[in-house]
Amino acid sequence: MKRIIGIGAMMLMALGVKAQISNSMWRAVIHRPDGEGIVFNLQTTVENDSLVFYVVNGGEKMRVPAVTVQGDSLLIDMPVFESGFRFKIINPDSLSGVWQRASVSQQIVLPLTASAKHAVRFLATNGPSRLNVEGKWQVSFTSPSGKQSPAIATLHQKGIL
Repeated sequence: MKRIIGIGAMMLMALGVKAQISNSMWRAVIHRPDGEGIVFNLQTTVENDSLVFYVVNGGEKMRVPAVTVQGDSLLIDMPVFESGFRFKIINPDSLSGVWQRASVSQQIVLPLTASAKHAVRFLATNGPSRLNVEGKWQVSFTSPSGKQSPAIATLHQKGIL
């Protein structure tokens, strides 16, 4: 009997969390130490009675089914990148927490926020764009130790952004 009550309580908790989280598009920001943000979208949906997230980055959309709810905490394990999001549910439209990534040499933890009220990834400011950055660009990523990794970035510019 205790087992049936426990299973029933867990099912009710899971249903309650689905109601606590807005089933919509979210704007998420990983806050870097230099003050800049890594901006992307999260889309929430319920599939087969389970909460599922999609990470949306421009035209890319990645399904993330590994979602766990524990009390007011929302744990999302990314299927790649050896990383995950650890959120506290502030209210149905607001999440706050950290992005964690395990690497060979260290654990990286950065603050993370998400809002369903303002889901637009980038807001247009100061009128039309003055520059066209469309094309392939040579870029270099610098690690905290100073090691540089060259790469090629392909940029697509649409609208005024």
